[in-house]
Amino acid sequence: MVVEGFYSVLIQLVFNFTTLSLVDSTQFFGILVEHITRVLEQHDKVHPTESKWVVNEAMNAKSLHQGGTFRNVLSRKVDKVVIPIFSEIIAAIDQNCNLNLIDPNDEHLSRLWLQIFGDQQVVKFDYNDMITDKHQLIGLGGRRGRSDFKCSLPFSWLIHDAVKSQWCNAKSTAGTYVDYILW
Repeated sequence: MVVEGFYSVLIQLVFNFTTLSLVDSTQFFGILVEHITRVLEQHDKVHPTESKWVVNEAMNAKSLHQGGTFRNVLSRKVDKVVIPIFSEIIAAIDQNCNLNLIDPNDEHLSRLWLQIFGDQQVVKFDYNDMITDKHQLIGLGGRRGRSDFKCSLPFSWLIHDAVKSQWCNAKSTAGTYVDYILW
């Protein structure tokens, strides 16, 4: 299946982080955990009854019977909740083949990539976006749909969106004066 191949490519790209220096590799996985934690907190706000999932799983005789042990039940629950979020984050940050920019031979580019990824004001993930098909298609499209375009600057689409937003704000504030100067 094509999607499975796609995800195996992403997993390989994520494992490429282990070839970076220990500091950079640790930093990447630490930032990834921070993003996942933030999305899980949003998940708990949207689904308050699921925030006590350990107790709910312990009280569910059917899942305990199916899982065999309490540990297996908890492991399945974590897999069910965390893996889709992890997959969405990886797919989203790989838009325009962004993960290809991580190169142990280019320390400066890798550090810039990590700094941008770590800035939660720039790289934002929202649980509500992750549960829609639209967000999934954006992540998948970055690797499969536009193989002819590969970014040269980390998270270039976010920078483009921020500049475009500022441009629209400036244009609407300045009105026709900006139009007159530019045209």
